[in-house]
Amino acid sequence: MRDTIKQVMQSVSEHGGKLVFTDQRRFTGILADALGEMRSKKQIDSNESTRIRNLLVTAIVDLDAYTRLESVFAVGNAFAVTNLTQEMIAKYDTKEESAQAVMECIGELVGYVVEPKPVSAPGPIPTPPQSAEEETNPKSPRPPVRKYSVQELKLKEIRESLAKYSSCIAAGHEHFVGLKTDGTVVATGRNKYGQCDVSNWKNIVAVSAGSWYTVGLKADGTVVAAGDNSKGQCNVAEWRDIVAIVTKEDSYKHIGCTTYGLKADGTVVATGGHASVQRNVADWRDIISIVTNRFGAVALKADGTVVATEISLIVQRNVANWRDIVSIAGTNFGVVGLKTDGTVVSVCGKSMRETAASHAAGQDIVALTANSSNNSTNFFGLKANGEVMWFSGLGRAEVVSKLKDIVALGPQERYIKADGTVVRGDPIWGGPIPRGRDIVAMAVNPFYAIGLKKDGTIVFDGIKIESIKFDFSNWRDIGPFPKNKAFK
Repeated sequence: MRDTIKQVMQSVSEHGGKLVFTDQRRFTGILADALGEMRSKKQIDSNESTRIRNLLVTAIVDLDAYTRLESVFAVGNAFAVTNLTQEMIAKYDTKEESAQAVMECIGELVGYVVEPKPVSAPGPIPTPPQSAEEETNPKSPRPPVRKYSVQELKLKEIRESLAKYSSCIAAGHEHFVGLKTDGTVVATGRNKYGQCDVSNWKNIVAVSAGSWYTVGLKADGTVVAAGDNSKGQCNVAEWRDIVAIVTKEDSYKHIGCTTYGLKADGTVVATGGHASVQRNVADWRDIISIVTNRFGAVALKADGTVVATEISLIVQRNVANWRDIVSIAGTNFGVVGLKTDGTVVSVCGKSMRETAASHAAGQDIVALTANSSNNSTNFFGLKANGEVMWFSGLGRAEVVSKLKDIVALGPQERYIKADGTVVRGDPIWGGPIPRGRDIVAMAVNPFYAIGLKKDGTIVFDGIKIESIKFDFSNWRDIGPFPKNKAFK
């Protein structure tokens, strides 16, 4: 496996990967070209190609290995490389030798020698060797190394540690779902449509919830669902090779609930909702992430472009012009995207009104979210230093005062701080908020909120309604289920 990965990375370099490696969106396209050429030469088969592609895209895009390695080398901390390697092994069921090979290949491609062995103290900052081009042309600069402060590195480490909890809890309209570390699932709340009937689920690695239904992704890439199926949103029994699931709530009557599945080959399947949704996504290719808004779905492609379902014509027309996008977030009436140069672009529209804006680069945004209230849309960006920026649809941007040391952006202007407490961005917003420390994830609906603590327990807040009973007494060991522990 190690030799094959190195051969693939060499092919990537020959296709121009070495010159654009810091540009993640282009890396995935170059990787696809390199793998296609190797398949045509019978050097690898399609199964091996898919496996290697997923492994490398995971390392570069999902875990953001290149950026992390830059910060690692900037402070001379080889121990952090070991942590990154082990994270790949734990989170994605990657064999140790494969993860080690990826780290070595990344190091070779950026001009460093990676030796991921724990060290007792940071060593000197290595000096990257000059390439032949640089020796003959001194004006050819290497990509600048991002300099992180000690505080920024600490916040970055916390952000990355929280990522594995993002799919462990979910909120429906009147029910909550939790994934346990043994791959089983628990649910509580109103069970009018059977949305809480998940006790027999096993080998689950992610959960999601629509208004009145629940969906679970299994370790083998299949999907299960329970609850309201009036729009066909639970018809997922035939799905295969799914790597991520997204549910859309029934907030717009003529569309209804929709379930989306992202496949390992970058295609998308959908069920439920409006017929045009399934027709639209059938043509999508090279998708790496999906978000939903009130009118449908928006997806980010590996080449940095964005596509949207035709239900949302305002959004679809605007995002068709977006380029160099590395992440997106959606809400009721809009979508926001982050570009490779740090520029934030957004579009929102309701009825015949629409606004589109481009916000200045250089804000060092590392994550995005979007919230809607009273028919207005607000976009927020998390900065590397733990501050939060607010973006309006008219191009205005400003730092949200009093928000410091934020490590995660939650729904409805709730944020997780580095100490595990949850704070509101706007005190006027109100609504329930998980209380306590060591919170690693949140699930929120308009009337209730739960927080997942690091010890696998749940904290709850919300108004009391006699007809709805929540019981979290058996919610223990809530957390990610490693794929390599799947059982029959």
